Amino acid sequence: MGIDASAYSPEGPKLLFGRAKGAKALGAVDQKAQAWSKQNQLAPLYSSAVTADGALAVKLLPIADSIFFEAVKDGLVVNFRSSNTGPGYHAAVVGMLEDVAHQLSFNWNWGGVGDQCTDETGYVVDRDFSSLQGQMAEFLRSLTRSHRSQAFEGGSFCIPYGLGLDSELIACPLGYNSAAWAEFVVEADEAELLGEAARFFPWWSEGLDGQFWLNQLRGMLWQVAEWRAPANELESRTNDQIRFIVTKLEALNEPIPADLETAVSEYFRAVSDDMPPVPDGIGYQRRTVSLAPFQGWQLHLPGYLVESTAPDNQTVIYHHGSIALRVSSMRVEKKTASPFSWPSSLKDGPLIEANGLSWRVEDIQMEDDGWTSQFALVAHENEREVQLLMLTLSTEQPEKHGHLHDWLQDLRFVGS
Repeated sequence: MGIDASAYSPEGPKLLFGRAKGAKALGAVDQKAQAWSKQNQLAPLYSSAVTADGALAVKLLPIADSIFFEAVKDGLVVNFRSSNTGPGYHAAVVGMLEDVAHQLSFNWNWGGVGDQCTDETGYVVDRDFSSLQGQMAEFLRSLTRSHRSQAFEGGSFCIPYGLGLDSELIACPLGYNSAAWAEFVVEADEAELLGEAARFFPWWSEGLDGQFWLNQLRGMLWQVAEWRAPANELESRTNDQIRFIVTKLEALNEPIPADLETAVSEYFRAVSDDMPPVPDGIGYQRRTVSLAPFQGWQLHLPGYLVESTAPDNQTVIYHHGSIALRVSSMRVEKKTASPFSWPSSLKDGPLIEANGLSWRVEDIQMEDDGWTSQFALVAHENEREVQLLMLTLSTEQPEKHGHLHDWLQDLRFVGS
């Protein structure tokens, strides 16, 4: 559910020796999109990558959805979603796409079947920014209406999947909102709705004013920040981007609200000390997040854990400091109607059943290096097969083995 736009060009970028196709065309688009970003003071926030299927994914902002460019035949296709970021972002993407096309001497076609505009908002045709804001505001109202009809509390609007799990509040791009807030939005008049939408979307107005930069800082700390020392180049870049935004606000003499100033201090302390962050305040990854290490399985773990892959490429490791959780999976076809037979090393342990799963846990073992470890085997069984998840928690602090039991209680199998 969102507001999307797409466009098509039957010809690729015009380069020195003619029209480019395929990867060359996408490379030229990336170069010009970066140039636009630099010209518009967004260069430190810009990133791009080539996807597994060869598309170019461009991010103008770390908290925005990617803009996807695909090379098709002799031309290009572009798709983007703007409703997670706001009307200012939508207008900026349209402006960037037009600038790229102008620089590379091609044209975007925004007409679909029956000449219906492929920009759902119609902004690319009418350039009515007030109308664009109104449509985004009504989109927000539709989200709150949907929330009213759900049978459970909490939920999330317009943020990456897996964030904002452990709260009865609604996780939003710039922080939590209450169910009462959602009810207010449903019933709000036009002026009230626009006011709430301006506080909800990270890029509400045209241009890059102080509020824009405050929203980027707040959005990054809520959605993107890992709240630990950087574990790779991408996380180091996140750290640099947060520093850039803080510097930008200082240069603008823009006052930073007290809660945001506190969060900035806590973030840089977490990055420096590399200690587990306190699970409150600004930051979804200070709390529990949903992870999918293998198809069908959902783990709920602290967001600050570093994810890596073991050399066997079959084991995912979540680790931080003195704790590491190794996870692997396998599928076993059932040849008889008999229930799953547990390994002998686990048969004497208690069988625990919850959430459609069953599991057994071994006793804590002492390792040669002074660490302790504990193994758990989880089974999801149907008439055709048994899906197994193997978890081993290792730690220097034996009291942390209680985490394994908590994580097992939150485990889900959502496959078929």
